[in-house]
Amino acid sequence: MTETDNLVKRLPTEMGGLEGGRIQLVEHEYYEHWIVAFASILFQKQILTPEELARWSRDLAEEPAKPARP
Repeated sequence: MTETDNLVKRLPTEMGGLEGGRIQLVEHEYYEHWIVAFASILFQKQILTPEELARWSRDLAEEPAKPARP
């Protein structure tokens, strides 16, 4: 069985212990559309206000980064 065959037959939850390779840190503009759409829905349903979102976003940006778990 080849490495590709082995990966295809495993479930995503069965990948423990396998080398994952490097994570590519790139911008994904596609997700910005989802965030804007989701925020619009929250505003329309009056679950969240633009001011609350701005305050939450500002607080998050000011929060020091937490170290990654080992």
